[in-house]
Amino acid sequence: MTRKPPSFWNEPLGASHPMAVMLTPLSWLWQLASGLRWRLVKPYRSALPVICIGNLTVGGVGKTPFVRTLALAAKAKGFSPVILMRGYGGRLTGPLFVTDQHTASDVGDEALELKASCDMPVVVSRDRAAGAGLIETHQAGDLIIMDDGFQNPGLKYDQAVLVFAGETGIGNGGIVPSGPLRESLTKGLRRASHILIIGADQHGLANRIHDLAPHLRPAYAHKGYNIKTCQLITDQTQSEGRLLAFAGIGRPQGFFDAIRHHGGNLVASLSFADHHPYSLKEWEYIISTARANDARPVTTMKDYMRLSPSQQAMVTPLPLELQIDDSTWITHLLEGLGEDKT
Repeated sequence: MTRKPPSFWNEPLGASHPMAVMLTPLSWLWQLASGLRWRLVKPYRSALPVICIGNLTVGGVGKTPFVRTLALAAKAKGFSPVILMRGYGGRLTGPLFVTDQHTASDVGDEALELKASCDMPVVVSRDRAAGAGLIETHQAGDLIIMDDGFQNPGLKYDQAVLVFAGETGIGNGGIVPSGPLRESLTKGLRRASHILIIGADQHGLANRIHDLAPHLRPAYAHKGYNIKTCQLITDQTQSEGRLLAFAGIGRPQGFFDAIRHHGGNLVASLSFADHHPYSLKEWEYIISTARANDARPVTTMKDYMRLSPSQQAMVTPLPLELQIDDSTWITHLLEGLGEDKT
């Protein structure tokens, strides 16, 4: 059910898989088009400070949990942050403020998830400059946190955090379509001000970053669940603790592994493509599989936002949190963006 990236993308750095070699000319075209875009677009400079949260690889690396963590930390520091995002998977192009009346088909699942979990304005706009303009016009806040947009030249940013998944690193190091990178690591690091590696660094990424950009010292984080979510996972009062997990995210296996790590009795799991819109037939299959296994259906918050109210009533969402290993790192990230109001 899951559209997985090509297996050769995950081969070791420098590996010359025949398919990767064959696709290299298309990677050159990708880089040429990207370079022309940066030269032709005149970026907009917002009157507000902008922090961009981006990544270099195709697929999920954990940006959304970090956006939430950063936004809440900024709010605790006295800022009034506004989250600006494309609204991937939604039909509305914006710019617009996300409201409780919007659905995932309108603005995308991530926008709804952040709106629900952060209790602060979220703006969806495919034109990032127009989104920043809307925030300024409505005086909605004093800090823009842009989710994604690192490869979008439309809006200048004051700080740029590149997020990497420690488990996958940068794969074979190739540029799309010969590899998972949207641009070269060297080029991307030139525009980054901070680096965050989520999960164990299994591919020596920190050392590679140090060799290319010694001034960038990666911070580390890991995904986890709070006590309340852990109680949901291990709840013995429903289906004797038996769980069926389904997920349509960048790496569903990570979600399933986390449930087991936190003591969940996972008896079945179903994987779907990232941002997958569940059809009626698929939903019936999820529920019938749960019943056949006498299990309680659980899913991610992002998937939960793509369900109808009646479907949500049958599922338990498991909110994920991101813990930064260095508690002072976000404080340093926010320094210089405005007066510290604490």
